[in-house]
This record gives sequence, structure tokens and C-alpha cells, in this order.
Amino acid sequence: MSRLSDQIQKLIDPFPGSFSELARSAGIDRSTLYKIANGKRLPTHRQLKKLLEVCHATPQQQQDITQSFHLITTDPTTQERNIHLQTLLESFLHSPTLNDITIPDGSPKINESSLFTNFNDIQLTLTSALRRYLSAPSAMPLMISPRLPSILCNCLLQTAASCPVSHEIWQFTMIVPYSGNDDSYSSLSALAETLPLLYANTMQYRGRLFYEDGPLSQRPDILFPHYLLLPDQAFLFDQSTSAMYCIRDCSTVEYLRLRFTQEYLRAKPYLMQYTSSSVPTGVLAQVGGIPNPEIALCYFSESSLLAFTHNTAISPVLRQKRLHSLRQQCLNGSLVRLVDQDVFSLSADHSIHITAERHLLVQHKIPSGIRRYELLDKDITDAILQYLHVLEGSPLLHTRQYTIDFIDCCLRIISK
Repeated sequence: MSRLSDQIQKLIDPFPGSFSELARSAGIDRSTLYKIANGKRLPTHRQLKKLLEVCHATPQQQQDITQSFHLITTDPTTQERNIHLQTLLESFLHSPTLNDITIPDGSPKINESSLFTNFNDIQLTLTSALRRYLSAPSAMPLMISPRLPSILCNCLLQTAASCPVSHEIWQFTMIVPYSGNDDSYSSLSALAETLPLLYANTMQYRGRLFYEDGPLSQRPDILFPHYLLLPDQAFLFDQSTSAMYCIRDCSTVEYLRLRFTQEYLRAKPYLMQYTSSSVPTGVLAQVGGIPNPEIALCYFSESSLLAFTHNTAISPVLRQKRLHSLRQQCLNGSLVRLVDQDVFSLSADHSIHITAERHLLVQHKIPSGIRRYELLDKDITDAILQYLHVLEGSPLLHTRQYTIDFIDCCLRIISK
């Protein structure tokens, strides 16, 4: 990206005003423009167009800079990054799909330590232990490894769905600090794997972050990279997750939980439950949920807009006012768009918000109300925000005209 950043630097150097004045004239946050100028961030189509306009770029500059931008955005590395970011977005915005498996009741015989290699035996053993733990009024948290085997995640979510007692989940997530390189893509994948636990409605998720200095691929010296620590049992999975080792020796389990707690409390919180009752002001972007007409970057679904249109708890006048505001935002050129449900399915029950402080808030409805989580990693939030900007014109979104026509349809429904 050095060639493009050099070209942008030469473009903005002759600007007669200060850097802050340039940022204000271009409608770009000052810190964002600084990153763009120094090659630390790729501008969006809209930002680049505005810079070319404000800085009075010559025809040759426009051609050269546009060509450099095109080469970067069509680069395979950039496309791979976007695939990972899209997967992360979908993980944030969707409840997990559970395998419809009937697990029989029963409690297999377990010695002080037992090895399981049969899938059904592993599933039965896990489910039995989780049922016993979740039905007990224990205040001791459930402790889990950075990456979960699918069988463990599925058993946990299935069992928690029918559990009346709330428990805490503690989890490490190991990632490489996000920079857009190959290891960072693995980080996005690792983060996406933790998100289904947010939708375990009877569980309170507590995540902490451990930054790895090297690649995320499992080190060869780790024999059991996946684990689940209950108050009275420890379950260890091998690298292929085809074998599970169960430990019931009290002193060993206590030692493992103590070591986990020590490391966990020293780590940095990264995905924590948000305690405020409302979304904070200064929101830069929203995806999913009922669309907010005051946010210039807002992607939403037809189903969520129709849910608002038919919401009789809100007066018709107020519904019309909000729809007109949404329509005007779209007309003004803001990124207010309906998504293509066939490509990117959204629900009115799930949404994410990105604040001016670069915090990402996850929000979803549960039977008892609304639950919110806050992602504190600003680099990942920045990457998601940039990706949301470059979605304009992608197959994920409907056109501006389609969005306006649908809003008009909703206005006619209210006026009947």
C-alpha cells in the first residue's frame, strides 16, 4: 500500500489549510485521515473520492490514484481479508445453528481418569457432566479453552438452552494483534469461533484476550490444546478432537482450575457484557436490528423495517417521521441500505453498533430482555468499520433506489 499512500501524501501536501481543516473539509475523522496518509489504513471509495475533490486533484493524479486503489482492492490478500471479516460479521449477527441430536439420558462410568475415542461416548459423557453442572446452584464458573471442538460447543449450547440456572463461562481467546497479515486472519477466525457462546441465553459470557507473538497454529508441544474445566472434572481433547481424556482426581482438577484462574485474571478483557441499558451516543455504524435514521452507515433487513412499520406500540406519526428521516439519509448519499437477504441474512433480534470510541457493541434479544456485549479491540473494530464502508456496490447490499422504494412502500402501509 506504499505507492498509494505516497500518492495520497503528495496529493494532500499542497493543501493550504491545516491537517484538521483538510479532515473536516473531506468529512473524514482526523485520526482516520492520519492513518490513510501514513499507509496504515486503506481509504474507502467515498473517502478517496472526497479527498480527490477537496485537494483539487489533476486529471493525471485522479487516474494514477484511482488505478493504485483498484489494484489494492482487487488484490487476493484484500479479498481474503474481506472474506474473514464477512464471516466475523455473520458470527456476530446470527444465533448458532445446533445439530438436532437426541442425546439419551445416562451417566457413563468414569474412573479417576478415562479415555474416550468413540463419538457417541464423548457426546454422552460431556452432556451428562454439563447437565449435572448446569442444574446445580454452583457459583464456580465453567472454564474453556481458546478454541472449542464443535462437539463440545454443540453440547454446551444444547444443554444450556434447557437449563434454568445461570452460570458464568470464562474463556481465553488467543489472537495475534490485528494488522491484516495472514496471522491476523487466523485471529478473526479464532474470534468468530467464540461468538456462538454469546447466544447461550442462560450463560453469562466473560472473555479475556491473550495476545500471541507468533502464528496461531497449535504448537507441537501442546498435547491437549482444547479443554473444558468443570468444578469436579477436567475434559482434555487432542489436536484432532477425536479423543477426549477425562480427569476426576480432585487435586488435579483443582490445580488446573487454579492455574487457569491465575492466567485468566492477568489477561486483558476483550469481550465483556455491557451493563448500560441503552446504546451510547456517537454511534458511527449499525448493522441489523431496527434501523436508526440518525446513523449515516446503517445496514438493515426488509424484515426488521417491516417489523418497525407494523409496530402499533409506536404512533403512526412517529413511525412516519423516522421512515422519512431514514429516506432522507439515503437520498443524501449516506450508506443507508437494505441488505440482500439471500446473500447476507439479518434479523431484527440481532445487531452490532460501532461507537466513536471504536468499541463494537453486540446486541441480541433473549427471553428475559436484551443482552449486550462490548468488543474492546479497536484494531478489529476499525477493520470491520472499514469493511462496512467498502460494501457499497457489493452483492451484499441492495441499491440506493431499491432501499428508497422499499421505504416508500412502508410509508404507504402506515398511511392506509
